[in-house]
Amino acid sequence: MAKIWTAISYNWSAATTSRIVFTASHDGDVAREEFESTHPAEDLVALVPGSHEWTLTYPLTKWTGREDIEGS
Repeated sequence: MAKIWTAISYNWSAATTSRIVFTASHDGDVAREEFESTHPAEDLVALVPGSHEWTLTYPLTKWTGREDIEGS
């Protein structure tokens, strides 16, 4: 039996942050692998159990591309 997940991801080519609701394994690590194999252009940021279809996402407008960001 499968479980519904909501993925928050970033697509560097399109410069978009997305919310993708999908069905996968109950195991979070397996669900992550399934997401990454079915959405290869997306960089997974968060995986949340359940359907969160009304979740809002926002672009990375403050990201500078620097590796030396304070606190990292």
